[in-house]
Amino acid sequence: MSNEKANGDRYQPDFDTTTGTQTVTKRIDTLHTNWIDWDHYPFFAREHTDGMCCDDEGKQQRVQQKMDYLRLCEQHADKEVYASNYGGWPRIWKRVIGVGMASKWPYWTPRPTVIVNGTLGTEWYDWASLTGAECR
Repeated sequence: MSNEKANGDRYQPDFDTTTGTQTVTKRIDTLHTNWIDWDHYPFFAREHTDGMCCDDEGKQQRVQQKMDYLRLCEQHADKEVYASNYGGWPRIWKRVIGVGMASKWPYWTPRPTVIVNGTLGTEWYDWASLTGAECR
C-alpha cells in the first residue's frame, strides 16, 4: 500500500481527489464592419455547402443565389430593402438596416451579415441563412 491508506475497506489515496470548477463570464462585443469582403471570404467553402442536398452544380447555384441576395442588400442602402431568412410560406420579411462583416456568436470570425429591424429590435442574419431579398 505505497500510494494509498487503508481505512477499513475504504480506499483513500495519498493525494487530493476533489475537483473544483470555475465559470467565468466574459462579455465579448460583436465586431462589425460596414462593408463585405467579397475578395477574401470563402463563400464556396465546404462549411457552407456540406449540408446542401444537391449535386456540386446545385450547390454552386444556391451559394450564388445567396450571394446575390447579399449584394442586393448591400447595393441598395439608399432604398428600402427587405430580407428574409424564413423559407416557409408566407415569407417573413424584415427591413434591412445594415450590411457588413460581423464577428459574433456562434462563429466569432468575420462573416457576411445582414442587420435587420426585427420584432424585438436589431437582428442579425447570417448570409448563408438568407432565403430572399427585395427592394420596395
